[in-house]
Amino acid sequence: MGKGSKQRKESGKNIASQDETARKGLFFSNQQYFILAAIFIIGLFLRLFELARKPLWLDEASTNFLTTQPDLAAVFTAASNDHHAPLHFITIWCIKFFGSSEIMLRLPSAIAGALTVLVIYFIAKELYTEKSGLIAAALLAVSPYHILYSQEARMYGMVVLFIALAIWMFLRAIRTGKLQDWALFGVACALAFSTHFYSAFIIFALVVGYLILRSNELKVIKNQDGKSKFPLALPHDFKNFIIGLAIAGILVLPVLGSFFSQSGYFVSRTFNWGLSMWNIPSETFLDFSYFNEFIAVMFVCRMLAGLAILWQKQKQRAVAIAVILFVPMIISLYLSQIIPFNVRYHLYLIVLFLCLVAIPLSWMSERLHPRYGTVIVVAAILLLAMVPLSAYYTAPMQEDWRTFSVNLKGVTQPGDIIAPLPWYIYLPLSYYYDNATDSTFYENFALDKAGFSSLDNRTGSVYYVVTWDITAADPTGYSVQYLNEHTTQVKGGVPGILLLKKVS
Repeated sequence: MGKGSKQRKESGKNIASQDETARKGLFFSNQQYFILAAIFIIGLFLRLFELARKPLWLDEASTNFLTTQPDLAAVFTAASNDHHAPLHFITIWCIKFFGSSEIMLRLPSAIAGALTVLVIYFIAKELYTEKSGLIAAALLAVSPYHILYSQEARMYGMVVLFIALAIWMFLRAIRTGKLQDWALFGVACALAFSTHFYSAFIIFALVVGYLILRSNELKVIKNQDGKSKFPLALPHDFKNFIIGLAIAGILVLPVLGSFFSQSGYFVSRTFNWGLSMWNIPSETFLDFSYFNEFIAVMFVCRMLAGLAILWQKQKQRAVAIAVILFVPMIISLYLSQIIPFNVRYHLYLIVLFLCLVAIPLSWMSERLHPRYGTVIVVAAILLLAMVPLSAYYTAPMQEDWRTFSVNLKGVTQPGDIIAPLPWYIYLPLSYYYDNATDSTFYENFALDKAGFSSLDNRTGSVYYVVTWDITAADPTGYSVQYLNEHTTQVKGGVPGILLLKKVS
């Protein structure tokens, strides 16, 4: 009787312990969604806040110009002629039915950026734990670099979202092997490629990652006599994986012509701007780390620690993630010798980078406090981010075309000539400055002696609007020499934009 009573007592303790564990699990399961919702709302707010503060700059004005087309076919053609993938421009064309203000032009990027905060949670959850997902979401929500391109009327916010979806579906499909997950992976890859062609390199890395993760299942089939024969024994989900790639291939067929056109354009030209080869990794990690060198060192160390933790858990997964993160960067090192490179082409890598950074932070949070450690770490991230976010929202405006246009209108007289140098800066200028209401004339001409001479003996004053782009558009230096000899600077210019008047 005593023995049975003792067993029942121990059994009761075990049940109570299991109930307590279940309650703790349920507590965090419910808590995590409240935390994730709060992080998402913060991320959305930060991307919508001051969305129209900065005037459109050249590339954003180019987006606006390319989407002033009568129909979608014309938008597709315009994007192709400008050597760009079309999906973002098609999205903007649809949005412009509701207006073409700075807010409307930038709204798709802001929404995509906020949604990426949700998707990164599921990526980190697949990689490690739910807690690391919350920490990764918090890191991305307050990332000034990601917010910057989530507040720009360009394609970078959207392509990061689609690449994040592709990575999530990739990790999910690796776990389940299901056709529907590989199909969604293919769709996400197609959406990313149709938004920005540079995403091809991470898609390639994901394919390599699949082969690494399934390498144990790739075996040569042998005869009974021990001799090998072909074919190989393929992974159990290889057929589904191929179907996913086939879906992606079919969906991108309409944009392949634009892709090859862009490739040929860059290969056939020489450029005098762009990030130098060996600065690419350091600049990438610096921009991903809130533009702070100290934080960059800490984040890179935590990224490496995240890979080490994954290595202890599953070596193949650690190698695959390293390949997916670093192969596109290695490709960029080579391409930077051919094309002008900017870190924004790497923006989609911020998702994996911050997921790896979040893993050791998650490990630390569990030791800080089993139940509330994650909440403490997330709160610390949000509070510490106030400094770089304050710097971001108060940073000087780049090329303030809004103010410059007001100044220009106060300087010119009816019949005057406005000559943007180089001509393509006409795009942001004309967004804010209406020469028709000001009764002035825009003039486009070649940047050579004959071009400048064509403005001689014209009625009305000639005003040159000049940015640093003149050195890229005219590497011979003739334009700069002519302006130094034949113009004088007048009031109305702003930092980055000169207003010059022809005097002889």
